[in-house]
Amino acid sequence: MGDFGLPLDEVFKERLGDLLDGTLESANTLARLAYLQVAAACPGNPTQAERARIKEDSTHPSDDDIDMRSLSPFGVKMIAFLCVRLLNEMVAQSAPAYAADDEAYDESLPVTVFAGLQQQIENGCKEGLRNGITPYGVASTAMIHIMDFAMRHNVQPLKLTRPLKHCLELTYTGDSGQQKPVSKDAALEELAAMLGVTKATAKKYLRRTKR
Repeated sequence: MGDFGLPLDEVFKERLGDLLDGTLESANTLARLAYLQVAAACPGNPTQAERARIKEDSTHPSDDDIDMRSLSPFGVKMIAFLCVRLLNEMVAQSAPAYAADDEAYDESLPVTVFAGLQQQIENGCKEGLRNGITPYGVASTAMIHIMDFAMRHNVQPLKLTRPLKHCLELTYTGDSGQQKPVSKDAALEELAAMLGVTKATAKKYLRRTKR
């Protein structure tokens, strides 16, 4: 893999040929191939109990499907990373995702305004836990409701890909066993291992996803 940012179009054209024809059908095929490549590199190797849960929680795949497509925790993080890379390119280059005006206005407000809002959200989440909702259920409900709230207040849906991108990023930089995200250095080391590149090159990837 070359350093991040180097033009690799010619390499892709040589290896992928007709799949780079600029059609959405080919883009979908390439995305599926990318997933299968990650699955081959990071197989899930689920236990029988895990297989049963997978079949119950999805579209009832066969064992062969699970063998081909299930991912290890490392593989799940890699797919999340690739999704963030794609979303990063989209929000950086696409007018429908423009949110600079909103961000500039919000940054002009006192920090206490946001601290107060965050505390209210925190209190609401704690209330949900006290009422018996699981932490997963609290998070899911809050995220979906906030998305709905924003759209009811005329926020263009594609703008919301920006905060969603940051949420998705937490799935590979955070750890549910800790109270806060892992250190930046640890995240770089894991990312470098994922990609098979040096730590310095991984730092370039991570910097680009945070843009």
